Amino acid sequence: MGVSTVHKVLRAGGAQVHYYVSGQPDRELIVFLHPAFGDHRCFDGQLGHFADNYRVVTVDLLGHGRSQVYDAGLGIESTTGHLLGILAEEGAERCHLVGVSMGALLAQAFAFRHPGKVRSLVSVGGYSIREEHPEIVKAQRAEMLKWLLMGILSMHRFRRYLASVTVIRPEQQEQFYEMACSFTRRSFRVMSGLRHLTGMAPDRPDGPPLLLVCGDRDLPVVKEASIRWQEQEPQSTYVEIEHAGHCANMDAPRTFNEVVTAFLKRGVCG
Repeated sequence: MGVSTVHKVLRAGGAQVHYYVSGQPDRELIVFLHPAFGDHRCFDGQLGHFADNYRVVTVDLLGHGRSQVYDAGLGIESTTGHLLGILAEEGAERCHLVGVSMGALLAQAFAFRHPGKVRSLVSVGGYSIREEHPEIVKAQRAEMLKWLLMGILSMHRFRRYLASVTVIRPEQQEQFYEMACSFTRRSFRVMSGLRHLTGMAPDRPDGPPLLLVCGDRDLPVVKEASIRWQEQEPQSTYVEIEHAGHCANMDAPRTFNEVVTAFLKRGVCG
């Protein structure tokens, strides 16, 4: 990639969270949060683009990549505290947040709990945690049951299936499979913390500048949720990227990078 990256570890509350820093140390900070079953490598297609003008942090979220599960009491919702710790370690008062799928939910949770820390928020294949989404919950429960059965029978089959539904390009499917190999049966225990995120948002309507991104090949229920979210947030922007699946940043990195750069350059982020 040609980008110099420093591997660091945040130790907090029984967790060891691995994260990676690249780019310009004196520039604004962008933190990228990956989807479930991936890791920091989901953003390989973004590093070379954003490292020229920003300081970039990518994270292995708890139970993913090198951030393996050591304490049974920890859930993925503890990510909000981990992000606060990373900002402190990096000496950054504020950051831009880019979250994909699960990462988008966690980015929102952090923005709601620490509004003064977030310059802007980009959601990819996500939905608002301000409200309940029964149609998504129903679809997720069906998928979770499928995942559990596959995981019990064959983790190889489980990982291959994940790759096939997350991205559409064969080379990206292979990369996602490799990332999912770090997600073990033990990692499932942290995922239950996601249920604590929906509905936890405050009633106040204000929030950071918001960009909503979906791939045109993503599930209709996901795109509909993002469009409904945009309608509820008049200052937000919705963009649908062609020839991309759930992780639009992986399937169409060039287009995605241009869309996010234009959003950041509009001057709304301060």
